Amino acid sequence: MLEIEMFESEVAHQISPCQSSECSPIVQPLNSLQHAFELLERTRKKKSLSVLGIIVILQNIAEYGFTVNLELLSVGVNLTSNNSLLPCYNHSHPQKLSPEVPQLTTWNVIFYTCYFLLLAFFSILGGYLGDGKTGRLKAIKISQFLTFLGSLMYFALAVIIDQYKEKKIFENLSIKYIHNIYYGGIAIAMLLFTAGSGLHCSNIVPFSVEQVIPSSSNQFQLLAIYAANGYYLLRNVGSLMAFSFISYLQHGDPSYQWIPGFTIPLIAATIAFMIINMTSGIFVHHFPRANMTKKFLSIIKQSFTLSRVKSLQRNEELEILDYARSIYGGSHSTEEVRSVKMMLKLLPTFSLLLLFFTLFSQIHTTFLVQGSYITSIPALQNMSSEMYDDVAVIVTIPIVVGIYSLYVTKNTRDINLYTPLQLGFGVIALAMVYSGMVELCRLHTLSRDADNQRFLYILRLPQYILVGISEVLAAVTGLEVAIVEAPRPFRGLAFGLYFMASALGIIISGGIFLVVRVITRREGKQGYTSWICDNWNDGKLYYYFFVLAALMIINMICLIVHSRKR
Repeated sequence: MLEIEMFESEVAHQISPCQSSECSPIVQPLNSLQHAFELLERTRKKKSLSVLGIIVILQNIAEYGFTVNLELLSVGVNLTSNNSLLPCYNHSHPQKLSPEVPQLTTWNVIFYTCYFLLLAFFSILGGYLGDGKTGRLKAIKISQFLTFLGSLMYFALAVIIDQYKEKKIFENLSIKYIHNIYYGGIAIAMLLFTAGSGLHCSNIVPFSVEQVIPSSSNQFQLLAIYAANGYYLLRNVGSLMAFSFISYLQHGDPSYQWIPGFTIPLIAATIAFMIINMTSGIFVHHFPRANMTKKFLSIIKQSFTLSRVKSLQRNEELEILDYARSIYGGSHSTEEVRSVKMMLKLLPTFSLLLLFFTLFSQIHTTFLVQGSYITSIPALQNMSSEMYDDVAVIVTIPIVVGIYSLYVTKNTRDINLYTPLQLGFGVIALAMVYSGMVELCRLHTLSRDADNQRFLYILRLPQYILVGISEVLAAVTGLEVAIVEAPRPFRGLAFGLYFMASALGIIISGGIFLVVRVITRREGKQGYTSWICDNWNDGKLYYYFFVLAALMIINMICLIVHSRKR
């Protein structure tokens, strides 16, 4: 590890050569002073990590508060009645669905495609800024400001819609113009929100790691595990608050309308923006020495150019990237070339995570619609089912971290991070198989009484629990890999690539959904049928889940092969 070697060399130079008793009158005051500095440093670390943890929670309350509002919006906004939402099912007769149900998945696919496409771009941009332009602290400040502006825009739109419904403003405008104003505002706010979220995601964990300097390779890996799991735990705490409390406010009482649901994200974003600006002095901040992304591209370009020029005298022991080193005619140091090599080795791992995030995104699309066909438990009907995934993550993370800590205390070897990654792939494949079985059970119970069908609501909870466990094993481990295997100068770019893989995987989910719907379409006696019909009671969605599980198993085999070649 580059930073560990630098730290150890600094410590070696600071060791006093005087070990005799004659030096004790001088050494003792110095030891006391050193102890005082160590105490201050420990206090600073606790404060800085606590502040960053609070910012992560507030950021995700704002981000997922916005998400849950638009997920509820996806069942339809009724601007002409007192109710903000048109429910997509009848609690007494879940089989009698409103016409909004087919548009639910389409709307979600379009929304998540646009949202995560923007998030992929801004995650890379955030890594670029944090590594080589602004530094991580300033990048985080910019991210919180953009999140605040996006939240303010959503709040303004909520006020406009509620005032319009009460006939207090825009009385002469048609509902078509109001829709244009609303969705145009959503587009601008989404741009601001994804920019803030992308910059936040690619810099917050690397910046947290920089606040603590480990003393050994084994401790650095454990630090990476604590940082990744701590971030993901706090992220899901914020998500849980959004998918439970904010969802309840928006969906539970029509009198609340839209303003409270968008007020809470605005308050969270405002507080986070104020905190990061008021506490800047407690952080360790490394200013970027150079544009690292530019160096990354320059090394790749030089290596391929010079390797062709010197093809007649190529040294078989050299890799292509070595030709960018100054001793072989390039303009870069050995350390810079080594860093690029480490970054490129991460790309296959992040590529294999694409399909994992494709399956993970089902909790936002197919699971959501499947649940709309099932009678909910009355006490929970106004909360989003995605909160069960958050609960599973929050419960699983301490268990996994405890296992890692126990392993480190009994072994001197580093943890093989690819083992939990493989387990995560297997668990989410199991989640898809179970989801297909739930769908088969749901279709089998269509003709039964609605009260008996509530058993299905309990039956589908393991879907979210299994996905949550797989998140901890795969998604969190992906963050750990990004921390451990990426060199510090490129760590922001590594996190940007990770979150880009996350975003692109969710986009691929929409593509697979539409492709399966088209290629399985057949003409029958009663019209066209497909695995995914407009009315899911007429389809065979369980086949779709089984196909996803099969793809994930193939992906897991590829990961096993890749991990053995490393």
